[in-house]
Amino acid sequence: MTQLRGCLHIMKLENVESEEDACQAELDNKPHLDELFLEWSRRTRNFHHDTEVLEGLQPHKKLKKLKIRHYGGTTSPNWLRPQTLTCLSELHIENMCKLTELPCLPLSLMSLVLVNVGLKSLPRLWDECQDSTNESKTQQGGDNSSSSSIRSSSLRKLHISGCFKLTSFLGLQTLTCLSELRIENMRKLTELPCLPLSLTSLVLNNVGLKSLPRLWMNAKIQPTKAKLSKVATIAAAAAAAATGVLCYVTYTFHFAPS
Repeated sequence: MTQLRGCLHIMKLENVESEEDACQAELDNKPHLDELFLEWSRRTRNFHHDTEVLEGLQPHKKLKKLKIRHYGGTTSPNWLRPQTLTCLSELHIENMCKLTELPCLPLSLMSLVLVNVGLKSLPRLWDECQDSTNESKTQQGGDNSSSSSIRSSSLRKLHISGCFKLTSFLGLQTLTCLSELRIENMRKLTELPCLPLSLTSLVLNNVGLKSLPRLWMNAKIQPTKAKLSKVATIAAAAAAAATGVLCYVTYTFHFAPS
């Protein structure tokens, strides 16, 4: 079984009796596995049991894609860390309402999808250890030229839907490679920070925004690298004037070089 390749989908994980049984799958000893999909049945209720089982399903460090659905625990596994999954490029987390926080995610991550997750804030997308080390050097008068590269992630796609507790998008502007942002079914979300200039597609559907987010970091700097299409700008302005709030409507913007 160590020669398994491609994608592995494991279902009905509520039937696994213990962490020890989960470890017997030896997912960390399947180096040719690129994608892993871990799924519990929707009606599972033993949250502590879920936590133990997920901990025992640690994949090998070169895994590229990970999807987890219907996990009932409140914490993420210890192996979901930059130091463990060094090549992870896609992470999809779905229907995990009791999960309140995610650790610092791998810098290699290029796509993050969160659907019906109990997070209150965005997970960190840079290495905390490296970041704190850099800050320490700066305080000591050392060279801080690597600060931007440490804080910047590789994330290009961010999709968030139904995460009702997530009302703060602090750190969004630091995602300097982000090109696609989709936010749906989040009526409690009333504002967004400045969006990165790298953004090429923005979809807002059924959100509570009272105004469109700014599309550049500094009010003195005009968005010369990104430009809203004229049609989209007029449509958004008309809708906002009519309703007073950007709720229950889909706004799709595509940016193009000026």
